[in-house]
Amino acid sequence: MLDAVEDVAGRPASVADRATFTGRTDAFIAAELLRRAGHAADAEDVARVHARYLERLADELPVQGCFALPGAVELGRALADAARAGRCAPPLLLTGNLREGARRKLLAAGLLDVYGHAGAFGDRHEDRIDVAREAVGMAGGARPVVIGDAPADLRAARAVGARCVLVATGPVPAGELAALDPDVLLDSLVDVDRALAALFGTP
Repeated sequence: MLDAVEDVAGRPASVADRATFTGRTDAFIAAELLRRAGHAADAEDVARVHARYLERLADELPVQGCFALPGAVELGRALADAARAGRCAPPLLLTGNLREGARRKLLAAGLLDVYGHAGAFGDRHEDRIDVAREAVGMAGGARPVVIGDAPADLRAARAVGARCVLVATGPVPAGELAALDPDVLLDSLVDVDRALAALFGTP
């Protein structure tokens, strides 16, 4: 996204406080980086950045790769089985990624067939809470549960009255996540039974 903004704005953006972008939507990131580069951040310019980002993503994914975390495939299959058995609604994606960016990353990581591509994405909403509200609106009245790895995931969950399970596999240290008081904090997804129990709120 940094490279895409520089391509559109003609100058780099400052990201000294890079951690503030963790868990943000691609709509927010593009607009904020454009502003930091001293460029307009209207809808047209954000769309240009997103288009350039997807071009760069197509070039970089085959080089850098995108890998599923241990347990992610197994958890996705277990959730699909639970949905077929009527234990839960089919899971939805709730991500700050662009819809197309998410599809490409899931495909590269071998997760697209497991989790599908239905859900709410970060194309339009700068605030992740709005993405969460959109996802809840698609859930058909099911009791929402959010799983994520950043403070923004917890804020979004609380805003929509959802149970929140945080997983310390991202850039935010486990201690910082624990201080946010999620319903459950997992160190990984390796123990699929434990992850399912956390999501369903069972002992």
